[in-house]
Amino acid sequence: MATTYWTEIETYSREGFELDSRQLEAFRTHDFATAMQGELARVFRDYDNIHLRYVALCAYFAETKARQYIREPLRTFTAGSQSQVDKLVETYRRSRVNVRLLEAQQRAWAQNAVVLSIDPTTDPLRTRIASWIPGDVIVEGDPLIDDIRDATRVTIRVPIKRDHDGSTDMVSFGERVYTPTEAYVEAPGGEREGVYNESGTNPLGYIPLVCVRLTTPRSGWFFPRLPLDLLSVQIGTILGISDVENIVRLKTPGREVVTGPNARYAVSRMHAGPEGVKGIEGEGLDYSATMLDPRIDRYLESIAYTHKQFAQARSLNPEGLWASTGITGAAKEVERDAEIQDQYRQETLWREAEQDLVEVMADIARIGPQALGVSSPRVEVDFRYVEPRQNDLQQVQAQALRFALGLENPSDIVSERERVDESTATERYLRNLESWRGLLETWRSVQDVQAPPGLDSIAASTIG
Repeated sequence: MATTYWTEIETYSREGFELDSRQLEAFRTHDFATAMQGELARVFRDYDNIHLRYVALCAYFAETKARQYIREPLRTFTAGSQSQVDKLVETYRRSRVNVRLLEAQQRAWAQNAVVLSIDPTTDPLRTRIASWIPGDVIVEGDPLIDDIRDATRVTIRVPIKRDHDGSTDMVSFGERVYTPTEAYVEAPGGEREGVYNESGTNPLGYIPLVCVRLTTPRSGWFFPRLPLDLLSVQIGTILGISDVENIVRLKTPGREVVTGPNARYAVSRMHAGPEGVKGIEGEGLDYSATMLDPRIDRYLESIAYTHKQFAQARSLNPEGLWASTGITGAAKEVERDAEIQDQYRQETLWREAEQDLVEVMADIARIGPQALGVSSPRVEVDFRYVEPRQNDLQQVQAQALRFALGLENPSDIVSERERVDESTATERYLRNLESWRGLLETWRSVQDVQAPPGLDSIAASTIG
């Protein structure tokens, strides 16, 4: 009995994938001239009179969703000894890891995936971290792998030279190739330069890259499909807003009409100015002024509806692109429920990515110009977020209540805010508390000075 296969071969256009990926990246970086090449010709036959109006929807989406690295997270390293931990902390600081991860996360949201490369530098405590879009990366190997480090070959399209010729700037691209035994950059002419050494070998025995995928790819493929919903809404918004403005410009201005016998001849002899039409001569002539009322409100409603549907499907506040309908803080939190749930999903994903990153960084550091020995590193990440401004008195009262109920530890808050360890935070907290007690006693001892309302009750809840 012959075996039946549902599908023997699946194909996907690599060229189309690359073009769409680079177009998304152009939109994300506000490079509208590159991003919109060819789009107008497919939509408008005669678009010379269309004044294009760009709307940075893709950039807004990526920046809004990438929240984990706006504030630098708190990281706790484990690396065998305190000396090794200190080296890792300094390496992260000098390598500007938080800045690079913020950029990588924004790229990932615009692409559904991102690849990170880590290169050694002449400074043993600094690595060079770069992020790459899927359209510039080819991953080869077992179709079931989910870790790019297990691939047999990875090729990245990288810029290798920048030139200026008259009025034209040019960037030449080559290929960076990784295998378990090789790591080199190859120019279009075939010249090679090693990534880690002059011979172009890879001393690590695996491909030292990190890949973050925000969604699951189809079975057998390494990268997930691109977010074409984002791309289509971005292009549609630009074309729609531009078309609306063109309609208003062409159809809204008033029209003056003269009718009757020999109207054409009469009009040729008339004088028209801002104050009106003068010199209408002739029998049977009639003058009228009309103004069209194009229903652009329906057009705008259609654009707004598309935005809201996209936002709801992508765990964004549906009112985020327009105006929030929530009045109270609680109502706004309900609006943001989908965002908050997605935020927690992203935390899990990026914690795993950071563990992969610290492992690769430690290995790269060991093969640098001055070997940095860090064995079996681990990193625990506590993400922090920019919180909306609240009423200071209400915030202090709520915090005092959480302290009294044992829901929060004051030292933990000091540790997070000032980025110090727990023992140092406790010392600072006790020192601040003593100063606080002294301030209260000063207020109580001076009859003419009154403490702010509610201060005594807050202090009683906090320090007893």
